[in-house]
Amino acid sequence: MALIFNLVLFAIFFIISWKFINRKKLGKAPKGPFPLPLLGNALSFGKAPYLAVKKWADQYGKIFQMYIGNDRHIVLSDLELIKKAFQHPSFQGRPRMEIMEFDGASQGIILTTGQEWQDQRRFTLRHLRDFGFGKNYMEGLIEEEVDELLDWLKSQGSSPVSLNFKFSLAVVNSLWRIITGKRFNQCDPKLLGIFENMFLGTHPSSSFHGSMGETSLSAVALDLFQAGAFTTSTTLTWAVLFLILHLDVQEKLQKEIDDIVGPSRRPSMADKPKMVYTEALTCE
Repeated sequence: MALIFNLVLFAIFFIISWKFINRKKLGKAPKGPFPLPLLGNALSFGKAPYLAVKKWADQYGKIFQMYIGNDRHIVLSDLELIKKAFQHPSFQGRPRMEIMEFDGASQGIILTTGQEWQDQRRFTLRHLRDFGFGKNYMEGLIEEEVDELLDWLKSQGSSPVSLNFKFSLAVVNSLWRIITGKRFNQCDPKLLGIFENMFLGTHPSSSFHGSMGETSLSAVALDLFQAGAFTTSTTLTWAVLFLILHLDVQEKLQKEIDDIVGPSRRPSMADKPKMVYTEALTCE
C-alpha cells in the first residue's frame, strides 16, 4: 500500500514539475489543453481527432497549442490567419521531428527544407525533364496504362470494384516508365541501382553524395511515388465518386468529349484548349 502511495505521489510531483518547466521554457506560448508527459494530448483525440481539435479551437481561440507525444503543435483555426501565416517566410520550411530522422525519412524532397530542399528538387526536376517528364510523348505511356485499366474494368463486368488501388498501379507504372523505361516493383533494388549509376556517376558534386548520399537518393525516389502516385490516384477516385453523385455534371462532360473528340479516336493534349468544361471540371 505504501509503495502504491509513493508511486502516485511521485507521478503527481513529476507531472507538476514537468508542467512548470515546460511553461517556463515556452514563455508566452498560446493556450491549449494540458498535455500528459510523453503522451501529450493523444489520449484526448478519441476516434475522431478533428472533433477534439474543433472543441479546443472553440475553447482556446484561433491560435492554440497541443502536443502529440512530446512534439508541440501550433494550430491555426481561422482562414485569414492561415493565409497570413503562409505568406510569412517563417512558415515556408518543414519542422524537424525526431521520429523522422530514422532511416532517412527526413531526406528527399517532401520533408527537407532550405538549401537541401532546393538542391534536390532542382536536380530531380532537371533529370525528369530529360526522361520525358512534361513532354508530349508521355501521352503514349499514359495511354497504355489507360487501355490496361479500361480492359480490366471491362473484365469485371457489373461487379463492384475498388478503383483507388488500380489508379495507384496505373500511375506508378507511368512513373516507372518515365524514369526507367521499364516497370518495376516499388521496392525493387534494381531501380535504386539505376538511379545510383545514372545520377551519382555523372554528378559527383550533387547533394546526393557524401555520408547521406544514398539515403537522400532513396528518399527522393520514394518521394516521387508517394507524392505523384497516391495523391493522383486519390484525386481520380474522388473525381469518379463526385461524377457518380452528380449525373448532370457527368452528362455535360460526356457531351463535350463526344462533340470534340468523337468515338473514333482517343482524347489528346491537343484537345485541351477546346475542352473548356473538362478543363474547368479537372481544375475544380
